[in-house]
Amino acid sequence: MENTEILLEGAISVKAALEGRHRKIHSLFIEKSKETDKNIRYMIKLAESAGVDVKIKSREELDMMSSAKKYGGVLAVAGERNYSEISELLAAEKPFIALL
Repeated sequence: MENTEILLEGAISVKAALEGRHRKIHSLFIEKSKETDKNIRYMIKLAESAGVDVKIKSREELDMMSSAKKYGGVLAVAGERNYSEISELLAAEKPFIALL
């Protein structure tokens, strides 16, 4: 992994990144025993439609990649999060900005 890449661990984190499209996902790693799960199949479809490289791996291979061993059989290598400029937000048809 490059310095600007991070490892997303767990189905919730990976699914949010795939749906949000706020960061480039380079690779999606799925544990072989999980590939038929409905939620996992959905993530694989999202990844494939975005041109993400999907790899099916053994539990042991994923364990070597993961820092936390409770990742639910899903890992992804992702780039930095992309943030929108204020001008882009204001140019939207119905802009909504909340300041805290």
